[in-house]
Amino acid sequence: MAQRAPDSISIQLPDGRSIDATNETPGPAERGELELVEVLRPRRFDACPICGDPAATEKEHVPPGSLGGKVMTWTCNRCNNDFGSRVEVDLLDWYEGALTTWFASETVRGKRKTGRLLRRWTESGEYVLLPAGKSDDIYAEILAAGNVEMEYDTPEHKRWSIGLLKCVYLALCIKLGVIEGGWADQVRADLLAARDAPSRSEVPASEIARRLHVLRGFGP
Repeated sequence: MAQRAPDSISIQLPDGRSIDATNETPGPAERGELELVEVLRPRRFDACPICGDPAATEKEHVPPGSLGGKVMTWTCNRCNNDFGSRVEVDLLDWYEGALTTWFASETVRGKRKTGRLLRRWTESGEYVLLPAGKSDDIYAEILAAGNVEMEYDTPEHKRWSIGLLKCVYLALCIKLGVIEGGWADQVRADLLAARDAPSRSEVPASEIARRLHVLRGFGP
């Protein structure tokens, strides 16, 4: 199972102060309890439940393994791999609160793209950017310049919502069998349009995915 980024962190500064930050966005939040209704068991189909390819030989995590999901069914090679590069990257960034950023300063020519940066919030509403993974030494030089320009991209809603739609659809298939009917046909069409897009930037929006009401949970 892939290791998820931490939701909270405490940073000890050289002067003795500490910065405590969490993934919980400042502002009003809905409080509630979750009730476990049923535990789904892995289920295999005669063909890929998304596109119908009879060569459903790839283990499929629901939700994606990067979010802590387990192998719950099997899909074809294209549905298993292409969704990962097209939409599930944005789904992970949305879930973990990650940004794609570019830094520039007078000491370095041009803008430099960083790796993933995790945005975490303090109790006072200030945000902290934390590198996730390796970081180039050039960024320390840019930040040391003092006068720094930063640009950033947030996870694209039309992509991460399709990643969620795929999770919902596969979970329903695992529970009920491959779903038939107009709604299911449209879901599969929207999923395949995303899978077959020439690039991430050309993934079309899905009206069904756009209407999904999603809550991000914090804490246990």
